[in-house]
Amino acid sequence: MLKELTIQNFAIIKTCHLEFSEGFTVFTGETGAGKSIIIDALSLLLGKPSQESFIQDGEEEAYIEGVFEIATTRIPDALAEFVSPEDTHLILSRKLQRGKLNIAKINGQSLPLKQFKQAASGLLTIVGQHDYMTLLEPEQQMSYLDHYGGKNLALALSDYQDRYRAHEAIRAKLKATQMAEDEKESRREFLSFQVEDLKAQQFKSGEEEKLDSQKRTLKSLHILTSHLSEAEKALYTIQTKTAIAQKAIIELEKIDPSYAPLTVRLEALVLEAQDLYQEIDSRASDMSDLDVSNLDNVEKRLDTIFRYKTKYKALTIDEILSRLDVLTTELMAIDHQDENRVALELELKKEKESLKKIAATLTQLRQDAAQKLSQEIIKEMAFLKFESCQFDIQIQTDFERPNLLGCDTIAFYVSTNAGSKSKLLSDVASGGELSRMMLAIRSVFAEQLLQFTSVFDEIDAGVGGLTAIKIGEKLQALSQKTQLFCVTHLAQIAKFADHHIVISKSTQQGQTRTSTQVLTKSECINELKRMVGGEEITSLLVT
Repeated sequence: MLKELTIQNFAIIKTCHLEFSEGFTVFTGETGAGKSIIIDALSLLLGKPSQESFIQDGEEEAYIEGVFEIATTRIPDALAEFVSPEDTHLILSRKLQRGKLNIAKINGQSLPLKQFKQAASGLLTIVGQHDYMTLLEPEQQMSYLDHYGGKNLALALSDYQDRYRAHEAIRAKLKATQMAEDEKESRREFLSFQVEDLKAQQFKSGEEEKLDSQKRTLKSLHILTSHLSEAEKALYTIQTKTAIAQKAIIELEKIDPSYAPLTVRLEALVLEAQDLYQEIDSRASDMSDLDVSNLDNVEKRLDTIFRYKTKYKALTIDEILSRLDVLTTELMAIDHQDENRVALELELKKEKESLKKIAATLTQLRQDAAQKLSQEIIKEMAFLKFESCQFDIQIQTDFERPNLLGCDTIAFYVSTNAGSKSKLLSDVASGGELSRMMLAIRSVFAEQLLQFTSVFDEIDAGVGGLTAIKIGEKLQALSQKTQLFCVTHLAQIAKFADHHIVISKSTQQGQTRTSTQVLTKSECINELKRMVGGEEITSLLVT
């Protein structure tokens, strides 16, 4: 429930602080007084993109804050992370700044606008002229019907959509295989050329690194050979001298046992010297097998690798080999395309039959729901003074043209006059009728659609008299289930409000300003008099 609304430097509102209670609250005032500004401010708390023009002339920033009383058991998932178990209130705010980043916060935590919008959407619903027009959209009509169908229809739709996605995946594979023959042959020739071209080079993983090492060795072969020879001679001398020292120490140990540790150390030194000499000798032998004339072949191979990496846009030989695997796989797929296509056609046929069965179940559930929903809407519309109204939800089914929502096309048909043939809602409904129909539908879905605070804007468009009274009664009834706000020009609606707020406009120091006033009961009567345009007011409006 919205408990408080604070607005500063927003449009022609300098400062405004309103406190709200449960039940039905109306906003009234002269045309142009600023009622729509309140709606705009609430829209920003729902994540609507801001405009710099919203900031009051002469000010650098505007601020809007809403304080919501919450019950943690009803918090939407998108808001849960901002609420702790002991919290009883939630604060949403928007700060608009000229030439700067606008700031959106929930409980003091700044958020990207997209995340802010997702989190705030469960707290407040604004039903305006745009929402009335959605009644004319087949997708929205389908959404209302499916929502009314309840759990069984929702499960059937989920099963259908899983099957539909599987059907479309097979269809996409089949389409990919049904390449035009001339295009297929051209692609086969291109792939064959590239595969043969790469295979002919016989590239191997790690080959480039090995060739780079050989290149460095061959370029320094003379220097390497010289140093290896010097090392080999030195190690031979060390090996010989160490062996002589070892024999001498062994003789000393025979006379004096304290030389035993030296004998052990020299033995290890002799073995290490022998091992080093053999290692160097082996490397020198390998080096002698190298021919510096091979440097040209190594550099040519490296040049070939570079050219192919450039040609196939690869960074390494491994990437070239990976490309070869991909090309080979695609070539094999083309060669087996006819065989694959036949298999996919059979699979698609089976999948289509299975999809039709599930779609038929979905259609039947929608037809059942449509009959019940039509009767409930007729009942609600009759209450709203649609005399002799007929409302029909027609379903056209084409199993050959499935889509993600099924094989059905939904259309709302209505007749608002006795004896008139039902026509498409879009062909017969005026703005005022659409607003009442939206109210009727929302009455049917009251428990689901009115979970939190709801704001009705332009609900009174094109209506008056006893019809307006019925709308007021319906809004009052809905307000028993949720906190409800309504912007209205009609006294017949305003009289049913639990709380009445007047929006007025005045000129202060040459500037137009909007102000708000919460009315007492006696002030409400005076405002109702103003709204009907006279000093006398019928007993109907004050009872």
